[in-house]
Amino acid sequence: MQRKLEVASYQREVAKLVFDDYKQRVEIFWRLFFRAVLAVVTVNAIPFLYAEQLSKTKVPSWLLLLFPLFAMAITVGSAYALRQSIDRYERMGAVHREFMTRLIEECRVQPIAPRSSTYRYSMGRLLVALFTVFFLFNSVVVFLALWNR
Repeated sequence: MQRKLEVASYQREVAKLVFDDYKQRVEIFWRLFFRAVLAVVTVNAIPFLYAEQLSKTKVPSWLLLLFPLFAMAITVGSAYALRQSIDRYERMGAVHREFMTRLIEECRVQPIAPRSSTYRYSMGRLLVALFTVFFLFNSVVVFLALWNR
């Protein structure tokens, strides 16, 4: 009996460490998401915010087209990084669920409800897809607006 309690205690500590890592990875995902949004919005807004200053300096108009192209590159790169981040935090979530399932089985305690992260996982992927489509479309619109200037 003492051995079972030691194993259960060890598994609980490991599950806590894995869950802390999982929480950290989710936090990294959201930090990356908001930084990417801020970067894309800022790069797309520069030609419009500083239109008067740029026109006084006689900047060629084709240089202004680089801003939305750069924003498109940021969007694609960020979407790839966000996708990788989702995969990493989902793997850690699966490891945590495995540890908790083993702990629950050994202690013969019934879980309150079965936990499934497929909703959170699919919502994360949907968020990345919407981010990519919206900001690519936004960058194309800015590009066309600057092109027709």
